[in-house]
Amino acid sequence: MEYVNGRVFTSPSDSRAWEPDDDVGGAAHMLFDLGETKAGLWRASPEGAVPTEVEIPARETILVLEGGVRVAIDRGEPHELRVGDMLSIPARAVVGWDPSPDCLVFWVYS
Repeated sequence: MEYVNGRVFTSPSDSRAWEPDDDVGGAAHMLFDLGETKAGLWRASPEGAVPTEVEIPARETILVLEGGVRVAIDRGEPHELRVGDMLSIPARAVVGWDPSPDCLVFWVYS
């Protein structure tokens, strides 16, 4: 992540700045983190993803870039998302994630 001119964030997607995501598995690459407002990339681990359920702290909006993911919000019927699909989830929702092994998403907390 690079902060440019005090206002712009930039980061190459092939950066080595991927870190393990302890909440849902896989790895995350942060574009910016301003406390409650954040954005970045998330990818499943190459070994395959494990379905996970977490409570999200802020509204989360995702765009699927590769693969796919099944998302159940508050234990409701799952949404099947594929490349190009977007989803916005309210803050404090309990979200079940079941990504494909090749899943890559861009996400924003707002």
